[in-house]
Amino acid sequence: HIASNTLYLIPPKYFLTVFNGKLLLSPFDKSRGIHLPIDVFMLSLAEDFESNAIGIILSGTGSDGSIGIQAIKKAGGMTMAQDLETAQFDGMPRSAIATGMIDYTCPPDHMPEVILNYTNHPCIARNGTHQYALSPEDTDLNKILALIRNHTEVDFTYYKPSTVIRRIERRMGIVQVESIRKYLHYLYENNEEINLLYRDLLVGVTRFLRDLDEFIFLNDHIIPKLFENTRKEKQIRVWVAGTSTGEEAYTIVMLLNRYKDQAGMPHKISVFATDIDQHALDKAADGVYPEGIANDLKSDLLERYFSKIDNGFKVKSYIREQVIFARQNIFKDPPFTRIDLITCRNLLIYLQTNLQKDVMDIFHFALKDKGYLFLGTSETVGTLSHNFLPMDKRIKIFQHTGRGAPPMKTKFVHKGFATNMRTGYSDNDNNFSIKQKEQLENYYQSIINEISQLSVVIDSFGMILETFGNPEKFLKFPLGKARMDIKKLVPDKVSMIISTGIRHVINEKKAITYRDLKIDEPNEAFFLDIHMAPIKMLSSNKENILVVFDETSKTIPQDGQVDVQANTDRHILDLEKEIQYTRENLQATIEELHTSNEELQSTNEELISSNEELQSTNEELNSVNEELNTVNSEYQEKVAELYETNNDLNNLIHSIDIGTIFLDKKLCIRKFTPAITREINLLSQDIGRPLSDFSSSILQNLYQDARNVIDTGKKIERTLRGKKGRWYLVQTLPYIEERDEIGGVIMTMVDISREKNAALKIERQNDHLKKLIDINPKATIITDKHGIIQNINQAAETILGKPGKLLINQSMIDSDIEFTDLDDNPILSENDPINIVIKTKKPLEKYLMKIKRPDHSTFVLNVFGNPFFTIDDDIHGIVFVFETVAHQQ
Repeated sequence: HIASNTLYLIPPKYFLTVFNGKLLLSPFDKSRGIHLPIDVFMLSLAEDFESNAIGIILSGTGSDGSIGIQAIKKAGGMTMAQDLETAQFDGMPRSAIATGMIDYTCPPDHMPEVILNYTNHPCIARNGTHQYALSPEDTDLNKILALIRNHTEVDFTYYKPSTVIRRIERRMGIVQVESIRKYLHYLYENNEEINLLYRDLLVGVTRFLRDLDEFIFLNDHIIPKLFENTRKEKQIRVWVAGTSTGEEAYTIVMLLNRYKDQAGMPHKISVFATDIDQHALDKAADGVYPEGIANDLKSDLLERYFSKIDNGFKVKSYIREQVIFARQNIFKDPPFTRIDLITCRNLLIYLQTNLQKDVMDIFHFALKDKGYLFLGTSETVGTLSHNFLPMDKRIKIFQHTGRGAPPMKTKFVHKGFATNMRTGYSDNDNNFSIKQKEQLENYYQSIINEISQLSVVIDSFGMILETFGNPEKFLKFPLGKARMDIKKLVPDKVSMIISTGIRHVINEKKAITYRDLKIDEPNEAFFLDIHMAPIKMLSSNKENILVVFDETSKTIPQDGQVDVQANTDRHILDLEKEIQYTRENLQATIEELHTSNEELQSTNEELISSNEELQSTNEELNSVNEELNTVNSEYQEKVAELYETNNDLNNLIHSIDIGTIFLDKKLCIRKFTPAITREINLLSQDIGRPLSDFSSSILQNLYQDARNVIDTGKKIERTLRGKKGRWYLVQTLPYIEERDEIGGVIMTMVDISREKNAALKIERQNDHLKKLIDINPKATIITDKHGIIQNINQAAETILGKPGKLLINQSMIDSDIEFTDLDDNPILSENDPINIVIKTKKPLEKYLMKIKRPDHSTFVLNVFGNPFFTIDDDIHGIVFVFETVAHQQ
């Protein structure tokens, strides 16, 4: 068991997990992929301790812990990370903070105080007991929901109260507010806290291949049927509702693509991934995930559909292009249609029953016939079980039996959590079930049937909507196809009266009663009063009509005792009433016809005008369409060119062995080549950071060079020594944009270590050679191929009678050194020792000549010349040695 005040360390190459409050140690299995012990431990911690878990990420390299932190946050726990300024290695805390799931960022020495304040908060300390400080009926709680709705346009009224309350209490613990009233005021003063609470309420639980058995069933049994059912369309449309950060959407795309490639199918795959959380959608659209996903995904999926990047993996572009991420409020926004597969896993469990039914109605409408619905392990299809057939007893995958009607959009009353007005029970209350509600409705119906005359609710067209009482005596249903028009179900005499009454009620908005209507039946005759009145439905603004049939108490004389005169008078009276009703009906019909005719004429004129406008608009649209097609073709060509250029540029950057950094005007990094990382420790996430943030010996002078290039636009070049004795030729050039403006700086670092080391070697050799010449006792002069003196030793200075520094870079023959032949004649140029060696390219031996020194003394010299050559066999220079034959004062 885990003991308090104890520190546990994980041995190398082992995993540590927690189960039922006990620590379990297991060896690392290489087949699981990358060794990420912190992710594995935190995942088990979140599952075992749920909202009581606390995850802390401290200094370290890589991205281990990023997935575990998300699991703890989604379980309702608290998360912390060391701030980057105090972290010696900021890889792990940086990656954790980038998930957006960190509650506190602070130095390690502040963490104990933060943890104690959080765990001692009344709302958090009560967490383990599953009791809440707040109540669904709390007025301030409902004000918080209204505040979130006004700020985000998302209504949490019909979410399960326990989930909402738990998340609010968690945020109260984090910001250290003890009462709901104070937290409400805190929200009023801090819009950012509204966003954080909103994000907390939307935290989704998702991972790649979460619930592996269900995805295996989907892959083996459902995906092949999707391709089979869409052979004609050659397109599969999938809707992933509540996609969160996109793991499930990418999982579906990868499985579909793998089957498509294996079966050689030509289908187009379109996945619509929707969520209400824009922040999560942005992360999903990036397609970048930490290294920990290697423990969830099989190696073939990871290698085929992801690219390895620093501290993580990125979805390949052709997989990303098959997913459309869009923000959608499933309760308000229009649904997608003609969908082959809908996945909605672990969304319904957070909703009350009425919202669950609305969502299922939407799915019922969106799915194609024989489409599939994939739900979470704790979710069901509810009352639509006749529309969705389960594919397996264990797996929550259902097949759709036929497309439904478009879902009705219900406008809920925003007054806090929904409560039944009549009973006071909430929709979630287990003591008042749906079955009991149905029984109560049946009781009301039975009571109405017993105490009322026949009453019928009809619409303005006479179609029956509902009946109360016994309809058999007054409504006669004919054989064959049933028709619900009340005028076809009552006797002809009554039909005319009801037609007249419908028009009266609709036009006058008042009730009307027709009395003493004689009804003759084969076995009996009776008198009838008909009362008709407008009735407004509570669920809409539409007005219907209530028709009440009331049989009067008047009696008919028995056979043999009939009063003929009275009967005749009654008949005449009935006929006159019928004529009067007919005249009223006819007059109303004539007036309606006149009105309708005028309206039709006006409508016809409008239609003619509209038709002309439509024709003109259609021509304009055709023209615009042609232009758009042309522009679209041009854009497609440009996109293809840009795509090809981008690929060429990426391949060039990764193939050249020249370190290059691209900087913007603010000297922030835009791009860099891999070769630059040999000297400067750059990572992909460093793009966008200022160059001045990096500490490197080679960058000390380059930052100022970059600033000078921005200011002057002139290239700067220097040679610098880097790590491990490497030498670089560093060129800093202006980045010229299309309008000849400086848009930044390009720095290139060419490795010239070989050339620099060779030059240094030559320099050392020359230094050695010079020292050897200086200590040589014989007079020695080295010239280039033109006879220009390059080096002269001490012995030669003595013979020539001049210091060497005056003779360097002087011609040996044409200088003021006075060389003559033995007869004291000037030496002709073609016979001087330099030209002889150049012409013959051979050593010169025993060449005698005289030299007159500045002190007028004369020497007879024996000259030896030896040429040295370039690799092209050209004379590079000549070494002359002088020996004294005679000396005259």
